[in-house]
Amino acid sequence: MWLEQYLVTTFKVVPKGERSKLSSFEGTLAGLLASILLASIGCILGEINAPEAVICVIASQIANVGESIIGAALQEKEGFQWLNNDVVNVINISVGSILAPSIPSIDGQSMTRCSIDKLSDGNYNG
Repeated sequence: MWLEQYLVTTFKVVPKGERSKLSSFEGTLAGLLASILLASIGCILGEINAPEAVICVIASQIANVGESIIGAALQEKEGFQWLNNDVVNVINISVGSILAPSIPSIDGQSMTRCSIDKLSDGNYNG
């Protein structure tokens, strides 16, 4: 059961290797661990703080599920031949990049607002 893969739009089991699937465990776990690792590196390097790292992980997981939904709903459908894996990956990255600054941080400000404040106060180290 843990290693079965599901079609994200219907949650029906699909054969391994079939596109437009959502892995119930390994793919989702790999994406989560990768986003935690990258956000942790950002924290260690001082580029982001811990709450911003959490926001990055959340945004990446939303984008990851969104990528599966786009692939399942549109990829390989008539009229969407242009929507190959590369395009879906660009959409995934774009969604995560747009979403992360839009998610409110713990203090109620968006990451974009915090970054603008850092720049205007002269406290930006980037």
